[in-house]
Amino acid sequence: MVDFGDIQVGTRRQSSIASLAAFQSARGISQSAGHGLDHQSLGDPSQQYQAPSAQAQAERRRSSILSLANLNVRRRSSAISLNFANRKDAGKAVDEPILLSREKEGYLFFSMTSDGLLNYKVANRVQGAMSKYLVDPKLFNPEGAPVVVLSSPESGSGLATQTYSRLLLPIFKHFKVAHSHINLKDENMAHYLASNGQFTPNTIFVLLSGDGVLHEVVNGLSQNPHFSQINTPIRLAVVPCGSGNGMSSSLKMTTIAQGLRGLFKNNWQPLQVMSVRSQSLGLQYACVVFSYGFHAAVVHDSQSPQMKQAYGSNRFKEAAIKHLKPKPYSYRGALVLSDALRHPDFEQSSRAQDQVVGGREHSYILVTRCSNLESDWKIAPLASPMGNPGKLDVVRMSGDLNASELSGVLMSAYSMGAQINDPRFEYYRATGAVLAVGAEDEDRRRVCIDGAIHTVQYGEQVEIGCTYDIGPQQTRILMQKL
Repeated sequence: MVDFGDIQVGTRRQSSIASLAAFQSARGISQSAGHGLDHQSLGDPSQQYQAPSAQAQAERRRSSILSLANLNVRRRSSAISLNFANRKDAGKAVDEPILLSREKEGYLFFSMTSDGLLNYKVANRVQGAMSKYLVDPKLFNPEGAPVVVLSSPESGSGLATQTYSRLLLPIFKHFKVAHSHINLKDENMAHYLASNGQFTPNTIFVLLSGDGVLHEVVNGLSQNPHFSQINTPIRLAVVPCGSGNGMSSSLKMTTIAQGLRGLFKNNWQPLQVMSVRSQSLGLQYACVVFSYGFHAAVVHDSQSPQMKQAYGSNRFKEAAIKHLKPKPYSYRGALVLSDALRHPDFEQSSRAQDQVVGGREHSYILVTRCSNLESDWKIAPLASPMGNPGKLDVVRMSGDLNASELSGVLMSAYSMGAQINDPRFEYYRATGAVLAVGAEDEDRRRVCIDGAIHTVQYGEQVEIGCTYDIGPQQTRILMQKL
């Protein structure tokens, strides 16, 4: 196993330091409270960052690989093959590939052990399908833009902190990626930093988190007054460390190793987000999901401290059981879709029309541009965060379904989206949606926006659309995909 010792990684950006200092001052938090960001670790912020030349980067990587080679490595050979589990190693845990880099001396292959540690191999050639893991680190950030890593220790199973220290930090160290790291130990800290930092075009945020932090960052950026130009591009890379990881799963990055590899793929593409607007909600942006009914109720109940303590990662299942018995609630409201088509007629654009969907009673309404809300739960099988521009995928189920029927449809989503062929599963594609909430009981007027729960008023209309541009400055979000 590799021991990288005491690693110091610096940045030359001052805005993140200033934003965090203001955040801590507002809450009476001292800088030594362990938030992972201070002047000492970041170096002198007054110096303007200049990207090193290609020759300097190559020389740094050469010296870095030489220092790695002198350490205690678990496996070293003259060739790297994808066939890790041979007969000799049968039954042993197999490393998960992260990335492969071409070095002056040959190839360097990073992998992740079964216990979440970084391993590497050095070789002079590659074999088989290993080339699909090849990345060019020079293309990661050729502009020399600021790189900000946000890790959320409260997300999911608490993997973010060790993902940074054990995996991302040594990789960044080897590739000489200057960056700042912020440990998000305070609620809404990501939103505060994103809304107050003075970020230059193409700033890269690496989010070691779930969908909640992604939501905070996007909405924070939409309120940031410091962008000097319209359509400033900001790059976001999500490494799945949360509970659901809907965005990263929909981008085919279901594991931490895949998320780290995607970070270096240089495949940045514009992200369309959903705009959600109503009188009580104001304007918010949803990256993953808007829901009303069963889904919002389950998310609400699963977030209680009692459920987290009693059931941990199984709390969603327990909350779902509660809302299925003895019969699922029926949530009153009217759903109107613009230019809508119902599956399987998504390609019949000439048939698109505005329509009222279903009656006044619904058990399940979900609007998204993501196919998955979990790594293996494909609720909107044909959705794509980067595809179908200007379109929303809408899932609706009737309010008269019993517990067995509703749970059966939802469980089919674990079978690669098999529910798409169930007539009880209503699946639409539209350019916009309006939901008029008609439930009289307050606990049935909850809506979910990327995991955040809000209660709207009786009769309130919620408008949902999609856009590339967020906020008054029309900031553009770019994301990586494998």
